[in-house]
Amino acid sequence: MRRAGVNVTALLETVNIDRRYLQDPESRLSVISVCELLERASRVTGIGDFGIQVVMQQGTPDFGPLALLLREEPDVRTALQTLCAHLSLNTDAFDVRLSESGDDVILEQVFRLDKITRGNQLVELTCARLVQIVRHLISATWRPNLVCFSHPACMLDRVGYTLFRCPIEYGHDFTGIVLSPADLETRLNGANSDARRYAAAYLHSLKPRATMTFLQRVETIILGLLPSGGASSDRIAAQLGITRRTLNRKLNDHGHTYSSLLQSIRVEIARTLIAQSEKSLSEIGFELGFRSLSAFSVWFSRAFGAPPTLWRIRNGDNLAELRALPASL
Repeated sequence: MRRAGVNVTALLETVNIDRRYLQDPESRLSVISVCELLERASRVTGIGDFGIQVVMQQGTPDFGPLALLLREEPDVRTALQTLCAHLSLNTDAFDVRLSESGDDVILEQVFRLDKITRGNQLVELTCARLVQIVRHLISATWRPNLVCFSHPACMLDRVGYTLFRCPIEYGHDFTGIVLSPADLETRLNGANSDARRYAAAYLHSLKPRATMTFLQRVETIILGLLPSGGASSDRIAAQLGITRRTLNRKLNDHGHTYSSLLQSIRVEIARTLIAQSEKSLSEIGFELGFRSLSAFSVWFSRAFGAPPTLWRIRNGDNLAELRALPASL
């Protein structure tokens, strides 16, 4: 976007994505926001294959902890089956299904929201990433037999389509890539069973993060947005790809309003930081989304029944006891 002379920060704000999220590859973004971001980027720049060019700029695929296990599988078939089983660690946007029928092997993308498939860019970006993952497993010269998209072809410039190195069909009945049976038989370097067990156990430990409840997802987003002062219900709803009304309804199902949930998170963080850290009150207030010490002090006094300075003094004995505990505990 910068190379095209477009203000990246301004574009992110139009789809309610805080630019700080881009600095943390483990953060999850609303798929609806990302889909709209890519579509707007394509329109603004006039680049018809913007999503694919993003993949080309990124180079070698980075699919996080899942890469640990894929490298330890014995062959491409097993690696792709593992990819299908654990993809939720990386995204909730779509599933990948591996099917073998005669001379064709299909790695199909099944998107969970119709809104995603209405925009071509995210669909093409994720398909290009799948091609790169398989290429990473087999060899740098590998090419699929065919790439299929269910959407019609874009008429804008598409220099990035050279990434696929194979024929492309549009208006197909599925989106995905077609491989040959021989590709699945390709042996990998996974001969260390101990390493594979370790990788599998590590991925299993991450599974709860990929299957968070709705309330946990909201809490995680609030924690990410608090320091920026942008933890509004509108922003949270946008990150989840839902309306504010739907957000409030779902929170009510869990016995919360947005205000009560935000309050409980702030109270817990404030109690921990003031009692167990050397941060100044201004720094703590900033962490909680307050832009002035006076605003933070007023909120704290109402929540805890005492000003933050006095509360910290009263709890000083507890802090001293914590510091006196043996380091081995």
